[in-house]
Amino acid sequence: MLLKKILPCALLFLTLVLGGGLLDQYIASRHFPDSSPNSPEDSYILRAYFAEHESDGFPPYQPREYVRIIR
Repeated sequence: MLLKKILPCALLFLTLVLGGGLLDQYIASRHFPDSSPNSPEDSYILRAYFAEHESDGFPPYQPREYVRIIR
């Protein structure tokens, strides 16, 4: 009697997990075909540092300047 309940539940669980994995791969391949940027304009430089002086040509962050996008 217990086997009649466990077997369908286990099969349903495995079907859902495998179906979800296959669907995830399908969606990822369609929406994110290549993770590399297409052109230099698409890539950004993100920097977070606490330098007192500019060592690489960029001045330090000003107060309340949390993100600086350099293109």
